[in-house]
Amino acid sequence: RELFVLPQCAAAGDQSPHYVWRSRAEQIMAKRRGLSSRQEIARRIADAVEDGAAIAGKHIETRPVFRHAAARLDLPAHSEATMPFHETDPLEGVEIHAIRLGDVVIATNPFELFIDYGMRMKARSPAVLTFVVQIACHNLGYLPTAEAVAGGGYSAEKFAVGPEGGQRLVEETLRLINGLWN
Repeated sequence: RELFVLPQCAAAGDQSPHYVWRSRAEQIMAKRRGLSSRQEIARRIADAVEDGAAIAGKHIETRPVFRHAAARLDLPAHSEATMPFHETDPLEGVEIHAIRLGDVVIATNPFELFIDYGMRMKARSPAVLTFVVQIACHNLGYLPTAEAVAGGGYSAEKFAVGPEGGQRLVEETLRLINGLWN
């Protein structure tokens, strides 16, 4: 009761919420547990929270470093952008944030960001743990990788910012994150 879990959505633009492989095995295990697919997801989240809380509870910092940085990026539009534009031109002044709390970083962006971009940020971040949070401050739709665009499919065909903008987002996010350590 004393623990608040802040739900955030990590980079997942090229991931299905449904089992694409092992679906039969997953269905059998959920049935054996007597759980619906939503209950199974909730069980996994609860197990992960309990595991993380047990470790975090032993390493509480009472005066962690707290820093915040934000930027607005102008990202190149995809030449065949098909996403509807909201409120203002979403490709000018795209808002991103980086928050440092001790040795943890939360980096936000307004896209349904493909996992590969999130992994690039995490791999190069100086933080012990980096959370990449998508669809924050706005929803500018999918941001696919060059490989996804070449492969086609819904999320790789309907987007306003393409792979060049994705790499720029990675570099600018890392610039913000690294600045929190200087």
